[in-house]
Parts: sequence; structure tokens; C-alpha cells
Amino acid sequence: MGKTIVAFGDSIVEGVCGGIKPEENWLNLLQAKLGNGYKLINAGVGGNSAREAMARYERDVLKHNPDVVLIEFGGNNHDPFNTLRQVSDKELTRLLEAFKCGLPNGCQVIVCTFPPILDDKHCYRDADAFKGKSIDKSMDAQRDIVRKFAADNGYVLLDLYKTIYDRRYELIFDDGVHLNQEGQKVFAQEAYNALMKVPGIETYQLALDEMKKYGLEAKLQIERELPSFEIRVAGGKITIYAPNDLELLYGVYDLAERIGGYYFFEPGRDRFDPARKVQPPKNGVIAMARRPKLRRRGLVQEFPFSEEETPMLLDWMAKNKMNYIETWMKYYDDCKQEWKDMARIRGIEIESGHHNFNYWIPGRKYNATHPEFFAEINGKRIESNDGKSSLLLSEQLCTTNPQLREEIVKNMLAYCDAHPEIKTVAIVPNDGFGWCECKECSKFYDVNRKGDLYSVSEHVYKADKIYHDLVKYIAKRLQEKRPDLTLGFGSYINYSAPSEGFKLEKGMGVSISPYWRCINHEINDKDCPINSHYAEDILAWLRCRNGGSVYIYEYYMGVNFYISLPMIHFHEMFHEVDWYAKIGIEGVITQFHIPHWTVYGMNFVLLARAGRGETEEEALPLLYHILFGKDVEEAKAFYRQVKQLLLNAGHCHIPYPYSLLNRTKLQAYQKLNEMAVALAAKAPEDQFRKELVIWTEYMIRFKQLFDDYHAGKLTEKDIDDFLAWIASHKDTRVFVQRKFPFYFNALRTAMQNGTEWLHFNIGWEDNYIRKHREILGQPQGENK
Repeated sequence: MGKTIVAFGDSIVEGVCGGIKPEENWLNLLQAKLGNGYKLINAGVGGNSAREAMARYERDVLKHNPDVVLIEFGGNNHDPFNTLRQVSDKELTRLLEAFKCGLPNGCQVIVCTFPPILDDKHCYRDADAFKGKSIDKSMDAQRDIVRKFAADNGYVLLDLYKTIYDRRYELIFDDGVHLNQEGQKVFAQEAYNALMKVPGIETYQLALDEMKKYGLEAKLQIERELPSFEIRVAGGKITIYAPNDLELLYGVYDLAERIGGYYFFEPGRDRFDPARKVQPPKNGVIAMARRPKLRRRGLVQEFPFSEEETPMLLDWMAKNKMNYIETWMKYYDDCKQEWKDMARIRGIEIESGHHNFNYWIPGRKYNATHPEFFAEINGKRIESNDGKSSLLLSEQLCTTNPQLREEIVKNMLAYCDAHPEIKTVAIVPNDGFGWCECKECSKFYDVNRKGDLYSVSEHVYKADKIYHDLVKYIAKRLQEKRPDLTLGFGSYINYSAPSEGFKLEKGMGVSISPYWRCINHEINDKDCPINSHYAEDILAWLRCRNGGSVYIYEYYMGVNFYISLPMIHFHEMFHEVDWYAKIGIEGVITQFHIPHWTVYGMNFVLLARAGRGETEEEALPLLYHILFGKDVEEAKAFYRQVKQLLLNAGHCHIPYPYSLLNRTKLQAYQKLNEMAVALAAKAPEDQFRKELVIWTEYMIRFKQLFDDYHAGKLTEKDIDDFLAWIASHKDTRVFVQRKFPFYFNALRTAMQNGTEWLHFNIGWEDNYIRKHREILGQPQGENK
């Protein structure tokens, strides 16, 4: 079992001329390089023309049900001594089409050109048909036909002719046509390189490599009817069955966790417990195939790709069966090809998008030439500085301008041509408000029709119509030019719900962001005055779907600025994923950051498990066991106490600091720290437990700082000491270090100005928090 590769051709494929020994033959060299995960079959017959070979196609190729066929013909199509064997260009084209039509479902193809011919050595050099002509050049037309056949059908091309032409006298026997021992080596290497370009093969090879890495023994078998991988045992032998190569890889990781003693909780930090390594049963099913609940399961990367983090992140995503990253375009610009390849091999799609008005129409390029492209505010066109303006006051575009719209489409098409791997490209307004007030744009909205409290936009008008009109236009133009592309767009703040009459057409994908949601309730809880509105938005998007896709963009890391306040959402997350799957949501992605994995990593792992179809009863107890071993009950008590802290903060809790710290007592944080210290004492070598102690101490320090501020006792030195303490823990996965100075400088500014500190000193935002303080329930329980 494994991948079956058939090499179909003439004497070049057969590779025995000139006394080539079996161990020198190119296909045997390739077999040695690939190992036992592949079955290679040599269906080359010396002297065959393409017509003669196709007569044995079914017997020598199709009966093996190949996964990959390498096809190579050419030299014998021009036999000058036997016109019955000669194959014209037109016939070769017909034979290649017949070959294509006969391929098994899912079979991949490598098309190989006939190698160079040494005119001065070939036995036909004196034939009348070639007098005054080059035998080698007579082959060029059919080599071009073969190249075109590969290009037209998306097959991998192994251009053996071009590869060895400059070394032809070094690599071809004295007969002028067949490859010598060195030529066989080159053919084997080029065939390997071509094979690794075949869709899925690199993923399959990774699965083989990972089995070896994790000490596993299993056969890999494609069974296309399955909805996902399935692991079966017969006679003590394990086989992973799957519908495709990616699912085979997922099956390898699943097997490593089920019997190999591994668990993949953190990027770059595989956990191995020898006590969890078990022998499989003699017979039975270790893991039953199940259909994933969500097609898209992924992360939102709001930081640059990096040498340190990116490889470990992509590795972790595959191990947890996540398949999507949304990132800022400015970061994707610096994404190395090797990282793109890593993602592709692991089945991870990268969407280049996020807030990007300023990317498609950068001020540095258009300010001087097209000032009319930018929003008019208070009767004057803004001057864009490429989105570097104050927080949440970003610069928008004059979205009704016809020339602007065409410029965006032109730039999008050019971008996608330059990045052919991109399948989803987005058009999302710059973060914040500031929509254009020109005469044409103003026709789309009523300034008196304000946004809603739940979407933090009741101080501005709804921008749904003007934004969605732009989306419709761009989507239509992209479909005309590139129907293979999906246009992503956002559902966010004052454009949260679909505008009246909007249709989510094929080629569109909306990401719904329940921004500043309540984490004490599930998203579809009718009794939650915040989340219930987001649930209404979600259902509205589904009602307007007409071939498009609907996704959820979540904040399972506390919404604001990654400042490591608790977000315990395990139970709710599984219920939300269940609801999403039932109503037709296609995926969930969440913001994240590796440097705060100790705080939110359990959310990320459980989201991945829930999206694949695992239940809370399966996934959560195992995660507790992996992280805490025999101390599971103490760990559960710790996280119950964290959850109770959130619940005691009030009926609803939106996880910005004031919401939590204003409604809880210092003693609750001290209790958490005591519990974390006790857990760490039971396994002093465990880094995760050590970091739980640091996390709970941080919450104590933050709460003390908050209380001292409200008591009028806080000094700027206290802020400096607090930030210095955080900076002293750079080697932990508790803090996203660069976020803290930015956040706490707002506190410093408020103190200096004698103003009330609530969040970032932005008027509308502070007023929003004041309203929450009044209407979102009173504190409960022991914390107040």
C-alpha cells in the first residue's frame, strides 16, 4: 500500500540499455530515495512509439490504479525505417488526450520530454530521412506538444531535454540517445523534484517523515469516499485511511497522540509522556472517520511573519488540523516563499487582507495625484498617511468614486497575478470610522440612523449600505476577470449586519466579527443583551446568502490588545461551534499570539478540536490530563475559580480591563495565585505551571495598580515598576510585550491630564464603557 507511481514510456523510461544494472536504473534509484511509502512500477518498453504504448495502456498502467503516472515518449515516433510506427503531431495530440481521459479519478501526472539526441552518434544519422537534418531538432515539435499538454492540463512538467542538454555528451551513451549511469542519476533526481511538485505528494511525504519522527508504524491508504481520516488495525497492523493526502497527515498526528504518547498543545513544544504510549489493539478502529464541523478552522495573525515563530506556528496548526490564516497584507508582503510552501504542504490557506483600504490605495502614492480618492470630512479631503493615524480614527476612502473603484480592482488583479497562491483577497475598511461625507457618499446613509451599542458604534451613523455597495461592485468586477478568486469582506462595528437588499453572491465571503462580545454567555444566548444582537446579525447574513460563504472572526483572547486578562470560554466554545455548524456557518478563525499561549492556548486548542468535530467530553478532559497529569482535579478547581471570577464580575462581561477590575476584589486574584503556586509546587519542572504563577501574580499587580489609581494613590513610578516587572518575563508565554507600554501610557496620560482613565482616552469609547457600567448588570458573589 501507499502511493503507486507508474512510469509509462519507451526505452528512456525502461532504463536498461547499455548494460545499466538494476541498482543503476533511474526508477530504482528513485525508489531508494523515496523509501517504502511508495510502490514504483516501470511500464517502459524499449522501442515503443506512443501509438504502440497506448495499445497496452490499460494492461500496463490502469490495472495498477496509479496515484501518479509519469509519461514519456518521442524517439520512436520518428522511425525512418517503419512508416507504420510513425506518429504524426496530430496523432500524438490525440493519443495524449486519450491518455488523459483514461486516467483514474484523482490520478496525478508528470509529463516528461524526450531527452536530447546526439546527432553525430545516433544510428539513424545516415538514414535518408535525416540526411542534411538534425535528428534532435526533428523531435522539437513533439517536445513542444508535450510541454503544451502539461501546461494546458496543469500537469507537472519534467523537461528532461532542457535539464540535460548542456551536459548531453556527459550523460548519454555512445549510442546517442540512452542515458548512461550518470544520466540515470540525473533522471532520478529530476523525477524526485517533479514528484514533489505533484499536488499532495509533499504532504504525503511529510506524513511519512512525521511517522518516522514520532516512532510510528502504519500504512497509508487513500480511500476517497471517507469524510476524513480513519485509523484501523487488522492483525496488529495499523493502516491510516483517508480521502486525501492532507487527511493522511492529520491521521499521523492523531495516531501520535492516541498511541505514541504525544500531544501538541503549544507551537514548538511537543509534549511527550512515555506513560501514554500504548500498544494498539490487534483488530478494530482506533479513530473513526468523522466529518469536520467547520470547513475553515484558523487564526488571525496581526503581527509579522518571523524566523522564530512562523515555522513552529504552521507546524502546530497542521498538528491541530487548522487550515486557515488571515493576515495583514503588509505582513504577507514579507512572508518568505519557504513559509508559503510550509503552509501549502500542510493544507493551510493564507488570506491576505484584514483592514486594508490604505493598502489598496496608499496615501504615499495617491495623495498628490488623486486627492478625490480619500474621504471628505467637514468639507475637506483628508490627507492619508497610510493608516498610521490615531487608534480607531483611521482614514477611509471616497468609496463611491468610480475611478477609485476601478483602481482598487486593477490593484487587486495585479496583486493576485503577483501572488498566484492567493485564493481569497479582501476589501476591509481601515479600522475605525471616519467615512466619507461627500455628496455622493452621503446618499448612502442617514446621519441620524446611528449604530448600535452592542457594536460600539451608536455615536456614528450606520455604514452598511455604502460599504456593501463597494463590495458588490468589486466582487462583480473580480468575477468577470478572475472567477477563481473569492472576495473577503468584514462584518464589523457600524457595518455589522447586511444592508437592505444585499445578496451574498458566489465569490464573496463575509467574516462576522462579534467585537466586544460578552464572554459570560454563548453567542446565541437570547438572555444576553450583547450577544443576542450578534446572533441576529449572523442569522441575517445566512438569510442573504446566495452562493457566498459566511465565517466567524472571533476574539478568544480577550478582545483588546492581548493584555492577558482571563478568557475562560471552554464550555461555551463547543456549544457555539455546534450552533454554527447547525445553522450553516462554514468556519471560525480567532485572533491569537504565541507569546500569550499560557493564558489563551487552551482556547486555541479546543477551538481546533471543536471545529474538527470532537465533543467537549472528549477534548477537554484529555487536555486537562495532558497539562496536569494526576493533578487534574486541582487544575479543574483552578480554572473553575477563574471562570467564577468572570461570572462574579456581573451578568455580562466584555473583557476590557475596566469591566473586570472594577467589579472584582483583590482577594479573588490572591486566591488564584495561591492555587497556581500549589499546582506548580507539585511539578516544579513544568514550564506551563510556572507561567500560571506568573500570570496570576500579574493579575494581582494589575488589580492593585487599578485600585491604587481609583484611590488616588498611584504614581507614575508605580506604572514604570509594573511595566518593568512585565518586561522581566520576556521568556515566558504570558505577555505580548509590545502591547503593554502602549496600553498603560493611556493611564499615564490620564493621570497627567487629570482625566478619568477608562481605556484609551478616546471619548466615544470611554462613554461606551460608562454605559456598560450602568446597564450591563451588577457585580455578584464573593468578589464584591
